[in-house]
Amino acid sequence: MVIAAAAARIGAIPALCSATVRPALLQRMMARLEPAVLVASSTLLADAAGQGIELVPPSVPTIVVGGETGGAGPAGDRPRAALGVRVVARPGGRTVTVVNLHGLRDPAGKHDTPARRGQAARLAELVQRLRRPGDLVVVCGDLNLLPDSETFDVLAGVGLVDLVGTADTRTSRYAKPSRHASYMLVSDPGAVKHFDAPAAPEVSDHRPLVLDV
Repeated sequence: MVIAAAAARIGAIPALCSATVRPALLQRMMARLEPAVLVASSTLLADAAGQGIELVPPSVPTIVVGGETGGAGPAGDRPRAALGVRVVARPGGRTVTVVNLHGLRDPAGKHDTPARRGQAARLAELVQRLRRPGDLVVVCGDLNLLPDSETFDVLAGVGLVDLVGTADTRTSRYAKPSRHASYMLVSDPGAVKHFDAPAAPEVSDHRPLVLDV
């Protein structure tokens, strides 16, 4: 309801459909509605994919909500949720699946923990649920990890390659010695035309990650 209210606020006309409706019926409803954007849970999309049903054509951007990946984190941390969207790149028509996550924060540091290992497994599972054959997959965000984290081995297991490595992703607004936090991974490094983490302009304590595919 909050997303629908926000959409209406900017002039869109939201159409709410119950997730209990069978995927085959939802597909027919989507064909009649002809949505400009589909917002759905990862569970619903996985159920539809498991039945061989694509709710909307690949040309319709899909925003994935739900799919919590954080699990039980350190005391005082907030629950974390990954967001995913499938978009069609123009020209060429290749579909790109983008997943963004703000990873678990631990006051003790960015080292591997059982909670972060669990988060990595759930993130990999979400990527597998969302992607379709032929998709370019991009996973990015402030993962709150060190470059040698086991998370990257887990994500490599689903075909993702890190572009950041040990590069500095912090700005002068961050005073602590560790300069690692944000990462970007892709399923096809050959599709990358340019990648950079520019030091300027500074808009926060994180450098932006700029990807051109």
